[in-house]
Amino acid sequence: MASDKETNYGLLIALATYLCAALTNACMKAARESLPSLEIIFLRTLVGSLLLIPFLVGQNPKTLIEKGTFKFHFARASLGTVAMVCFAYAFKHMRLADGTAIGYTNPLFLAILARIFLKEKIPQVRWLAIALGFVGVVMVAQPDNGIISFAAVILIFGCVTAAASDIFVRVLTAFQSSLSIVAVFSMLSTVLLLPVMPFVWRNPDPFVWLLVILVGLGGAASQLLFTKALQLIPASLVAPFSYTSLVWVVILGFVFWHDVPTPKGILGTLFIIADGCLAVLSSRHVLRKPSANGASN
Repeated sequence: MASDKETNYGLLIALATYLCAALTNACMKAARESLPSLEIIFLRTLVGSLLLIPFLVGQNPKTLIEKGTFKFHFARASLGTVAMVCFAYAFKHMRLADGTAIGYTNPLFLAILARIFLKEKIPQVRWLAIALGFVGVVMVAQPDNGIISFAAVILIFGCVTAAASDIFVRVLTAFQSSLSIVAVFSMLSTVLLLPVMPFVWRNPDPFVWLLVILVGLGGAASQLLFTKALQLIPASLVAPFSYTSLVWVVILGFVFWHDVPTPKGILGTLFIIADGCLAVLSSRHVLRKPSANGASN
């Protein structure tokens, strides 16, 4: 079982993961004005793969994909690619607020799948943390009534497949390094998206290329951070921290797009902060309960 120091480190990495993801999404939002979403996703994985190559130099090719793990890598990449395509389709046909509200159901699915397939014990306080975070996200996003549509169903399906992909990350951390997991994901996703590119490709201008490079760099960095977090703390504990990315999104929206949060949005942000605090408290409960009765791992 992880020590207090390892858990604190894992929580900080989880927080950094979603800050990095928010910055990446901000760059994607700017790039989406000039390029199709599928092309941005493809360039993100391609650039991410290229940026990781220098870190792979000198590494034994056999350790990149350990024997018997390719099926897990392929399942993770396939599910992750399907999720990205679903997100691209849904956000093209939905308002951003509605899509954001639905998109943040991913941590709930991740916690449920972790309980079913990984047999992770989830304290009641952590379920409360996830619930508080979801309520906060809905309040900030302020979706309209009648949100369920075909695009919404596609997005929900994307959240489920994204959560399933994250479960395979958790499985792979027992066999592979964070670098190997992220590199293989980027490469396989690039290959899976390649056949679609002739039908959607547009030539980016220099500024958009810069945005794409930042998206690729941010995507690779957030994947590395996320994978490292899963090596240190349970998936169900990482899940509530995904809501903190909305705090970063609110800040970035105000700084770059002059979006002013509403009172309801501010209250929702407080719910999200409470979510993170409860997640930390639940981690203390998990760590200290075994020591009370002398159990150890």
